[in-house]
Amino acid sequence: VGPWTRLPGLTAHQLVSLHLAVYLAYYGTAAWLRMAAQAEPPPKSDAASLVSLFLSLSGLPPSSSTAGHVFQVEPDGVYLSQIVLGTMVLWGVPSALMLPSLRSPLAIARRLGLAYLAALGALGLWTTDAVLFFGPAVLPLVPLSVLSLFHPKHQQWAKWVRAHPAIIRFRGVLNALFLLLFVPLRLLWLPAVMVAQVIPDALALRTMPKGELPTTEDLQGWPFATVASAAAVGAIFASAQLSWAALLTTQACARCRKERESRERKRAGFVQAAALV
Repeated sequence: VGPWTRLPGLTAHQLVSLHLAVYLAYYGTAAWLRMAAQAEPPPKSDAASLVSLFLSLSGLPPSSSTAGHVFQVEPDGVYLSQIVLGTMVLWGVPSALMLPSLRSPLAIARRLGLAYLAALGALGLWTTDAVLFFGPAVLPLVPLSVLSLFHPKHQQWAKWVRAHPAIIRFRGVLNALFLLLFVPLRLLWLPAVMVAQVIPDALALRTMPKGELPTTEDLQGWPFATVASAAAVGAIFASAQLSWAALLTTQACARCRKERESRERKRAGFVQAAALV
């Protein structure tokens, strides 16, 4: 009898999350690589062109006077948004409401926010950014989906891990992999794209003449608040990465301090034992 029989709901949730993260990361990263291969870096070296160069290297088209790619429909972005929307509505939000270990205002708000962003992407807004946010940015969630099972608050799983040294080593590998993916993708890249591309595009919409708005029939009538809200929610998610990084740093420091204290206690024990000999 393992912890999966005592925590079946949590285990099922994390397995689905792992499957979703692997698929989104694989499909979205492949789509992003195709976009990046088609991007052309600007020839100039001024500040604006440096921003465009960064966006080109990020696989995103540079912003223009017509708010760049806000209304540009990227089929892969729509597809990824549809997957995330369906998963959040049918699985993520209900799981957060039903499972005690996931039932927290922050978890529910995060899933609702993802569902909202995915809904806008499924309707054709910000779909080039959706390739990034629902693709390469999901890579750190692959090891995290497994690590979340081993969290100390899930006592059955934590106890099972402590009883298996091989799983402890596997957890260490996953921790290292998560940090290697989290720092460049979610701590640095994601906020940088928000600042360099998404927020400027949302602000550009505010001052854009009506004649420059897209004339496609299914994009008419989008109020500024709806379009800009995606940038606002995305900025909140990007800012959350900073608090998450601070939490991880605090936990890592606490773990290092605990290990150092444990080594000091062992050393003191050896000294006392030697003194008694």
